[in-house]
This record gives sequence, C-alpha cells and structure tokens, in this order.
Amino acid sequence: MISEKKYLSTFFFLLFLFSVIKLTDNAINLDAWEYGEWLINYQEGFIRRGLIGELIFNFSNLFKINIQFSFIIVLTFLSAFYLYKCYLLFQKVTINFISIFVIFSPIFLLFFLIVNGVGIRKEIIFYIYYLNFLIDLQNKNFKKKFYDYYLFLFPLLLLIHESFFFYLPYLFLPLLFITPKKDKKILIKKFFLLSFLSILMILLLYNFRGTYEHTLTICESLGSYAPIRCSEWGPTYALQHDLLKDQTNKDMNFFYLQANLKSWFGYLVYILYAFFPLFLYLKYGKFKSAIFNKKYFKFFLILIFVWSLPLFHVAEDWSRWFSMHYHLITFSLIFLNIINIHKFHFSKKINKLNNFLFKNKTIFILMVLIYTTLLSHEEYFSKDVELQITLLKLIQ
Repeated sequence: MISEKKYLSTFFFLLFLFSVIKLTDNAINLDAWEYGEWLINYQEGFIRRGLIGELIFNFSNLFKINIQFSFIIVLTFLSAFYLYKCYLLFQKVTINFISIFVIFSPIFLLFFLIVNGVGIRKEIIFYIYYLNFLIDLQNKNFKKKFYDYYLFLFPLLLLIHESFFFYLPYLFLPLLFITPKKDKKILIKKFFLLSFLSILMILLLYNFRGTYEHTLTICESLGSYAPIRCSEWGPTYALQHDLLKDQTNKDMNFFYLQANLKSWFGYLVYILYAFFPLFLYLKYGKFKSAIFNKKYFKFFLILIFVWSLPLFHVAEDWSRWFSMHYHLITFSLIFLNIINIHKFHFSKKINKLNNFLFKNKTIFILMVLIYTTLLSHEEYFSKDVELQITLLKLIQ
C-alpha cells in the first residue's frame, strides 16, 4: 500500500508540474482560448462567464501585479488544490488494473496534456466543488443539512460557465445511494427546486450574454496583457455572438450533420476507446445497495447524458463535454467504491490477469502508456476533424 501511495503521489505531483508549465506557456503566449477564457470580466458590467475573470482582475489591482502573473498565481493554486483533492479521493480506491486504466484514459486527468487546445479550463472549479462534496459525504460527522449548502451553491457556479448546468444531475447521483428510502421524496423535490433555480440563472445569463461593447471594454481593461486578437478571436470575442454562431458569425445549427461518415466513425471510436475502462469498471463491479443496482446506475447515467444533449447541439467542444462526463462518473464510482456500495468482483481469469500485470510492472506500464497516447482527437467535433494516431501526429 505504501508503494501504491508513493506512485500515486508522484503521478499527481508530475501532473501539477506539467499544469504549471502549460498555464505559464499559455500566459506568456497570450493564448486566446486557454488564457483568454479566464479573463472575461465585469468591467463593462455584468456578463456571462465573468466572475473568475473579475476576481483575477481585482487580484491584480490589489497586489499591484500584472494580469499575466495574476493568472498564473490563481491557476496554479486551483490546479494544486484540484489535484490534491483528486489524491485524497484516489488514495482510498481499490487498486487493480481496471482502476489504473480508468485513471489513464486519454479523456481524464491527462486530457489537458494530450489534446491540443484544451489546457486548464473553467471546469476545474466544478471538479473541485464536486470532489469536496464527495469527500465531505464520506465523513460520518457530516450533517445532512450541509448537503443543501452544496446543492444550492450550484447556481452560483453558473456565473463561471453556464455549461455546468448540463451536469447538475451528478450532484444527486451519490445522494441516491446514501439517502434513506424515507427521504427519497424530499431529495426529488430538492432536485426540481434546484433545477428551477438553475434555469432562472441560465435565463439571466442569456439576457446578459454580451455585446460588442463588452468585448472591447474587456480587451481594453487587460491592456498589453490581453489575449492575442482579443477583439477578433476567442471566448471574449464570442461574447457578442448569439447561440449557434461560430467565430466567423456563421450559422452552425446542426453543425454535426455536416460531418461525413469517416468523421463520425472516427469520433465514435475515440469516445468508445476513451470510455472503455469505465465499461470494465461497471462490468466487474457490484452495487451493494438495497434500492439501486448496476442496472439502475446505468439507467441514471443515460438520463444524465440525455440531460446534457442540448450542450452538444449548441457547442462544438464535444471532447470537452465528454471529458466532463468521464470525470464526474469516475469521481462518483470511486466515491461509491470507498463507502463500500460498489465493489469489484473478479472471476478467476480476470484475477489472474490482474496479478500477472502487477507482477510484470514493465509490461503493464508499457500497456498503460500505449493506451493513453495511442489515439488523439481535437477537443471539438466538426466536418473537418478526424481521428489521429498520436505518434503519427507528432511526426507530422
């Protein structure tokens, strides 16, 4: 167990170093997307996605440092806190070859490194929030009334990025397993109330979705540290566009229907490939719940995905949206494994395979590295993007 924890801590430490290197590179190069997304602020008044950018802007003014350095400090702290929370959760999970492949899926923790253009995005704040929620739920002294504080804090997260709305049901997924049967009706009422409040927030944000004046003022407020082509390209520029408009302000309604069969086939292969460890996790696991079993768990995952479908219609960042699903499903499953509601149940053949891989670590590490880096796909889905072999991509 000591060696396993040592490997785990080393892995997360390396992830942290790569995170700092990447976000520093984004800041130095004034990247329009990975840097610019964080700097949308309220200098022209209230606007969607502006909360974190306003905090970074005021942090810069308070400590008399430039926006670039403020960005690096804030994002370094968020990255460290996120990875630390991941470590706290993962150190208690049952270690086997399936859980390791889950961790090394190309759409999970390594997503920001493998996929060009992703970087550290605002969903990291949602992950921190969700991890804190799950870790607190493990605490037997955690009073039930505090569940509500987490739940009804959720609409405020939409001020950071409205896409979080499409992942709201994940808050109730762990609660379905730990809430007594007599309290289930109350839990359902809370879900509908929270959904209603979140929809109101979405309508508010849509009303303040942005104008050309917002774009200009935000770019001017950042001065020489504004993202490249701030008023012509990127998230700040996109504030002035209506839904279903791309960066050139062209209509992108049903954009995914324009892709050919090759693009569709390649993307489906990539997603199935990336999610395959989770399929194994569910296949070789059992749920020890008197109410919910594996069948019900899969059913709820399908409902959650259906809830998120509008997001896939209005935005091309499909790999990003799938990655959020993968993160939240994995966090939920690990939580259920820790509290003994989910347990692995290996057959003799699978158990022999597991023992073989752990005894032959060189072979196992090689398999994991190949799996993680074999296939790559851009963060968005469109008619011009196709599945690639990572090694061939690097050579090109």
